[in-house]
Amino acid sequence: MGGGQMAGLKPTGKRPKRRARTSTVADVFRILHTRILTMELPPGHQMSEAEIARDLGVSRQPVRDAVYRLAQLGLLVVRPQSGTHVSTISTAAVERARFLRTAIETETVREAAAKLDAAGLARLSALIDAQQKAVDAGDHAEFHQLDDAFHLEICHAAGRGFSWDRIAEQKAHMDRVRVLTLDVGKARALAEHRTILAALEAGDGALAERSMRAHLAQITALVEVARSTRPDAFGEETPRGHDPSIDKVSAAVSRAT
Repeated sequence: MGGGQMAGLKPTGKRPKRRARTSTVADVFRILHTRILTMELPPGHQMSEAEIARDLGVSRQPVRDAVYRLAQLGLLVVRPQSGTHVSTISTAAVERARFLRTAIETETVREAAAKLDAAGLARLSALIDAQQKAVDAGDHAEFHQLDDAFHLEICHAAGRGFSWDRIAEQKAHMDRVRVLTLDVGKARALAEHRTILAALEAGDGALAERSMRAHLAQITALVEVARSTRPDAFGEETPRGHDPSIDKVSAAVSRAT
């Protein structure tokens, strides 16, 4: 696995202090999380804690801690007999993420429509302009980051920035689908962002909510696109940290609507 040694992380042979170890775990987690979400480490890729530690120039313990966190997010599957591998994309997990994002973000965008000030609108407009540049340049990774920034800014505008933490915990499988389909999906996503922004500029909470709901619903179609081009990336492994009660709530709401 490539990537070289992480800057500032050099093995010393001594037991690290708690503060330094916490920082190291966070760095290892961030690097592995990014590599998995960008498909640099594809579904099914076999992981070796020893190789990761050697590659990043750290001890085994922070790698083990980072692997545990990634397994809790459903990005890694750890089995004593077969080792650790990157999980396949679960369509059930994508649906859970869509459901949770829709529940949270339709509420935050409605609140944002009532609270957004000129400075907030300027920040959202700047993000839209930056997204357009990323689309024009064919920069998928940049667009993906700007997409998240747009949604996060709406949460902040509503005074609900904390809600993004919950969204981020659940959307890993959804993110991998988005990465696989950015060739066909980013132009449409940008157009939908413009529609959401227009509703926010008008202060129309109901329209902003409908626009956000339609925007997030597109992931269902993108799953089918991704499955047709990369069927090997999909499976239905149960993430280690998965809470089955979420499925029951999602199913109940779906039946009610």
